[in-house]
Amino acid sequence: MLFLKLFFNEIIMAEKGNETENLSRIKEILFGEDLSSIEERFDNFKNENIAAFQEIKSDFEKKMVEFEKLLSQKQKQTETTVKETQEIQETFKDTVEKNISNVNLEIVKEKTKIQETIQKIEDKNTEKLENLISDINKSIAELRDLLNSKFEEINDKKIDSKDLADLFQSIADKLKS
Repeated sequence: MLFLKLFFNEIIMAEKGNETENLSRIKEILFGEDLSSIEERFDNFKNENIAAFQEIKSDFEKKMVEFEKLLSQKQKQTETTVKETQEIQETFKDTVEKNISNVNLEIVKEKTKIQETIQKIEDKNTEKLENLISDINKSIAELRDLLNSKFEEINDKKIDSKDLADLFQSIADKLKS
């Protein structure tokens, strides 16, 4: 019983004491020298790799500086290219606008020429039509005068209406054949 009392006292004291010490004691009891050699090898590994890590970190930082320089250079090139492209687009836009303006001007000129040509043709056709009407009126007047003179001649000769009807009948027969 005394043994149990002592064991429980140690457990209670252990709880009250530093837990880290307790863990260290437990490790020491369980692993002994193996743990110490593992920790020593781990410390050596860590020290050996600190230099390699520093070298990798230094290389990485150098690469990042180079990358940032390259990125900055490419950004400047891109900005220059964009600016040049915008200038070319502006020049092209101005050229296209001038060409469109010139085409519109040419269309207006051609439209005016066509309208003038149509007006000239209409004027010529009107003049020709007036001349034709005048010629037709002259021909009608001449025919009227001729018919009147023939009618007077017939009246003067006092041709019998029966003879005149026979004459017209014979002319009509000749025209039919």
